[in-house]
Amino acid sequence: MKSNAFESIIDKKTWKKGAAHVADRDKVMAGIIGRFGAIKFEWGRDGYEARVRSFISQQISNSAADSIFSRFMQLYGGRFPRPREFLETPEGKVRRAGISPQKYAYVTSSHE
Repeated sequence: MKSNAFESIIDKKTWKKGAAHVADRDKVMAGIIGRFGAIKFEWGRDGYEARVRSFISQQISNSAADSIFSRFMQLYGGRFPRPREFLETPEGKVRRAGISPQKYAYVTSSHE
């Protein structure tokens, strides 16, 4: 089950309200939103992969995050692991892929 924070982030009303807020404050974004519409945000399955990706990419460049994420997925044969697989992977192995101790803790705690 998703937490309330995750439920609110995927709520269509929340996104519509956010798009209106941005459009009211930024003329360029208002034009983009008017032309293409508000972003359509959907979680895949349970949002697990999106959460892990966001933890990995925090406070680093996109290219560094992509590199770390690629090494992370290589631990699982090039595919994204299910939560149980991740939890059964020794921390040292995950850390050698480039996941910092703090990010490892974030991902692990998101399963509890």
